[in-house]
Amino acid sequence: MTRKEFEDKVDAVAAGVGELIKVKNKQYGHDNPMKCFGHGVYGIHIRLEDKINRLDSILQTDAPEDTTKLYKELFYDIAGYALIALILLVEEEKIENKS
Repeated sequence: MTRKEFEDKVDAVAAGVGELIKVKNKQYGHDNPMKCFGHGVYGIHIRLEDKINRLDSILQTDAPEDTTKLYKELFYDIAGYALIALILLVEEEKIENKS
């Protein structure tokens, strides 16, 4: 894979993560990620830990044939929570800079 191909794939996956967050925001309601924000990075940590535990569970059991799909969904979710955490940190930084 060339550098350009890699960069294009990064852009595509990052866009996919953004779209996933938007879809889930519509499905679960705008308050759902805001609950994480209410608990700060700790709230994100709890959600990420749930995803990591799910990944561990898949790795420790006889995984079904569609493990690629499961892994992909989990990693998209993990990336989504990381993106939400970054949004939270940027917003906190804005507030701190106003003080």
